[in-house]
Parts: sequence; C-alpha cells; structure tokens
Amino acid sequence: MLVKKTRVCPIVSKGIKIIFILIPVIFANQTSSYDNLIIHPSLTRASAEIYNRQASKQLTQAQINLMVDGAIAEDTDPRYLNHFYDPSTKKGLDDYDFVLGIKLHFTGRSAKNWIYNQNSASGDYSINAILENYKKGNIERAYQGIGHILHLVQDMSVPAHTRNDEHRGGDPYEEWAKQYGKVNLNKAAFIKVSNPINAIEDLANYSHYNFFSKDTIRVDDIDKYRIIEERFNSNIKIKYLVLNDIRLAIIDDSSIEPVFLINNDIRLNRDYWNLLSPKAIGYGAGVI
Repeated sequence: MLVKKTRVCPIVSKGIKIIFILIPVIFANQTSSYDNLIIHPSLTRASAEIYNRQASKQLTQAQINLMVDGAIAEDTDPRYLNHFYDPSTKKGLDDYDFVLGIKLHFTGRSAKNWIYNQNSASGDYSINAILENYKKGNIERAYQGIGHILHLVQDMSVPAHTRNDEHRGGDPYEEWAKQYGKVNLNKAAFIKVSNPINAIEDLANYSHYNFFSKDTIRVDDIDKYRIIEERFNSNIKIKYLVLNDIRLAIIDDSSIEPVFLINNDIRLNRDYWNLLSPKAIGYGAGVI
C-alpha cells in the first residue's frame, strides 16, 4: 500500500517546536514546594536549633548556613520532580495536566528513592554522597548535602507532595505559607528517627492521611466530619469541613451539590501550618 507523505508547514512545525520548548519552562515556573528562599531556609534553621538543644556536639552557624544553602539548591531544575511520595501507592510523582491544550504526563522518582539514589547534572547530594564527602574531608559539600535531604523531608509535610498532586499552577497552602508562615519553635520538638527513610515515610503518612490538597479533596463519609460556620469581616460567612477541630476544607454550597475547596483562606491554612510545620522541623532535627 502506498502511503502519501504529508509535508508539515514550516510555520506549523516551528510552532510545535516552540510549544515543546516552552512546556518544561512553564512547568518549572509554576510547580512549587515550600518557598525556596523563605520557608525552606526558615524550616532548616529551626531544625538545626531543635537539634542543637539536645545534641552534645553543637552545629556551628557556618555549618547551618551550608545546610540552608543546600536546602535552597535542592529545587534546582529538574530535581523538584523527585520531591513527591504517596504512601498509599508507594510511588513518586505520577500525575498529568493540560498545557496549551496538550495532555502532559509528569513523573519523577519518589523522595524515598531520591534520598539515596541521585543521578543529576546538578550534583549528587544523596545520603551515600554525604557520608562519602564527609569521609574524604569535603565538609562543606557534606553539610550542603544535609540541607538537600532536609528539603525532601520538609516537602513531605506538604499534602500536595504526598497525594500525587503535581500542582503546576501553584498550591494554596504553600503560597499562604510563603506570605504568612512563621516558625514557632515552642510548637516543635525533636523527633527521633532510625534513618531518613523512616522520616520520609512517617511524615508522608501524616500529611497524606490527615489533610487535603487543592486537587485531591475527596469526602466519602461526610458524617465523620463536622460542619461549622464562621464570620469573616463581620458580614461574610464561611463554612468549613472540620475533623478533630482542624479546618480541612471550605464548603461552597451555592449549588445543588456542595463543593469542597482549598484556597488562601487564613484560618484554613493556619490550621494546616500549625500542625504540619512543627512536624517538618521535628523530623528534620531527627534526620540531622
């Protein structure tokens, strides 16, 4: 059978190339974790402080600064694709989104795998590399590596990262934390862990099973929740879905079927932050 070749118009071909060049750029600009210049550094310093409170050998300020540098650098493109772990599937990022009308599939190694096995042009800061650098006397790189690992632990306290939600367009909780999240060391405590993998697993389980992310709200048994109504600015009423005194979602009942939402609501996100950030700090201290 003869197959007729179809010539692609140069303009169309160029347009297709531009789309596929822009796609990773769009994803890189919109995928997020805790803010890289505010929240990750503050959580890292807080973990170091909690660690020092119980350690016989204190971390120096220079060592803590190196850890902060590593926590910032861990979001280097494309490392962030490996910052997910869903304990219900035991997998990393495996989600999709539509970009410019094209369905794109986004995948990455699980954080549990990435913490020990890294092959990236941006460097190897795995546990094994940290220990090897320390053994060889590459002390600065070793402490930077600890910061990279702390970044992964901290991301496990973000429900989107443990519920397979690629949140390319941003995550309301992370965006709220960037602006309003203040570390409170009085709420944090040292959490002893046997190894970093257990810290990843434990914290991922906590955030996955007790919280929602914007695109993973599923309410199967409404009867186990409470619904409360609170006033905002005197005249605006907001309904919350509550479990164990935690506001988990906002209820929009303007239509026939109620819709559950997570947005930038201050009370909702404050509940999330007050419970999740101390866990990130405590487990981070244990990992150090």
